[in-house]
Amino acid sequence: MERFYRHGYEELLMKSIERRPTIHTLFMMNRLINGGGDREFYMALLKKVTERTDIEKEIRDVAQEYIDFQNEEE
Repeated sequence: MERFYRHGYEELLMKSIERRPTIHTLFMMNRLINGGGDREFYMALLKKVTERTDIEKEIRDVAQEYIDFQNEEE
């Protein structure tokens, strides 16, 4: 990931999460949040995942776990 960081990777990841989030793409989003920058935008994207009804509950729960983790880190 580090090799692609800030070279268009973020946009591709966001599109993937908007289209069909997975545990892996949420993990990568959490890593982006840890890296700093655009935190509010990425957190809002995670929040949208938790509100979707067209994806598995497990995916929504993982997104919420990352939100909770990031809020503890503040």
